Amino acid sequence: MSVPRSIWQIPIVRTPFLLAELAIKRGLAGLLWLAWRARLNPFAFVRGRANTAGRLYLDQFLSEHAGECAGSFLEFGDPRYRHLFPPARVRRYDILDVAPGPEVTIVGDIQRTAIPDNTYDVIICTQVLEHVANPFLAAAELYRILKPGGRLLLTVPSAYPYHSAPGDYWRFTRDSLGLLFGAPFSDVQITPYGNRLTVVAAYWYWTQDHLSRRAMQQPDPNNPLLIAVYARK
Repeated sequence: MSVPRSIWQIPIVRTPFLLAELAIKRGLAGLLWLAWRARLNPFAFVRGRANTAGRLYLDQFLSEHAGECAGSFLEFGDPRYRHLFPPARVRRYDILDVAPGPEVTIVGDIQRTAIPDNTYDVIICTQVLEHVANPFLAAAELYRILKPGGRLLLTVPSAYPYHSAPGDYWRFTRDSLGLLFGAPFSDVQITPYGNRLTVVAAYWYWTQDHLSRRAMQQPDPNNPLLIAVYARK
């Protein structure tokens, strides 16, 4: 039912609606201004992308070391990163998961597998250890199944929302990763990725499109989103 024009012109009727409209417009303008100041893209949802800043860092870390990797590979969960490695350099590519799947070649627990000693030239373990009850057992198992001279490429969250699969137990720092992989691995390189802005973005579930590339590539080692480990056996 529409309001008669004569009634709508009465100030006491019209004023609250006008004030509400003004508040909404000012609120939206304020949000857009803050987004611009923070280098955010408030219209990112239009593009429909779902890649997080963390995914950008994962691709960046693995791509930096892809040229060094060849031979037999092990990845956890699914072959998400197989495309980064030239087929001519991949002799074998196994996928380990706790449950069977169409691309899973080994069903097992990272803390205790049936894989023989010294099996793999390259192990790719991204965002897995936070779901493991005992990461020290997992680190020892990764060392055991890696060939002498083999490479471990591993990432863990330093700050990230709770995500159970089936459990979510840990967040890591450079110090804790040094305890896990400092010995007996060699040539251990621990690299933080991200900054305060990307940490906030993770908790608000913003994608890469919400942030400028320049903002994501400004490192803040004391406030990383994730931390990467490169190590040799």
